Amino acid sequence: MPQLNNEVLNAADVVELVSGSESLHLVSCDLRELRLTGLDLSDAVFEDCHLDGADLRGALLSGTSWSRGSLSGTLLDRADLGDAHFDAVDMAEARLTGAMMTDAVLSACRLTGLHATDTQGMGLQIIRCNAYGADLSGMVLRRRDLSGNRLAEANLRGADLRDSRLDGCSLENADLVGAKFAGSDLRGASLGTFDLARAAALADAHISPRQAQALAYDLTGAITVGD
Repeated sequence: MPQLNNEVLNAADVVELVSGSESLHLVSCDLRELRLTGLDLSDAVFEDCHLDGADLRGALLSGTSWSRGSLSGTLLDRADLGDAHFDAVDMAEARLTGAMMTDAVLSACRLTGLHATDTQGMGLQIIRCNAYGADLSGMVLRRRDLSGNRLAEANLRGADLRDSRLDGCSLENADLVGAKFAGSDLRGASLGTFDLARAAALADAHISPRQAQALAYDLTGAITVGD
């Protein structure tokens, strides 16, 4: 399908566009607040498009490419995002609950307040994103290079980050209850203060002598207060 530029589209327009045999290619188009639940948009390309508040629950978005633009507040629950690539996209407050994210890539995206609980599939990569306050509970990020991500205040309850590298990653005040970091390299990460729950999550992770000293200091202080 020919590239479509600078259009304001409604739901009927999108349905008609995807009914053709060629993949959708949109540039600087406005799809805000559209209801597109369950629609097959596989392999579509979105460049600098705005879908803020759109409803894409259960949509087929495998192989899609997203660069710049915004999906702020967009509903993507149970969508198929397998092998989808997001580059510098604003996904603040978007919902990805139960989404299939096998081999999806999120690079340099704004993920503040993202809701991504119970996502499915292996191979998801999050690369240098701002996920401050995001809900990533239960997410599988094993054997990944998570360097440079901002995960401060994030909910990582039950997340699997084993054998991953977190150089330059911010984890201050992140909820780590039940998270798994065994084998992960945290020596270049900013961990913030420790309590017993955070210390337990980091068991068997690789930390620096400075971090170990901070951990011992924080826990000793906690025990002293508790007595």
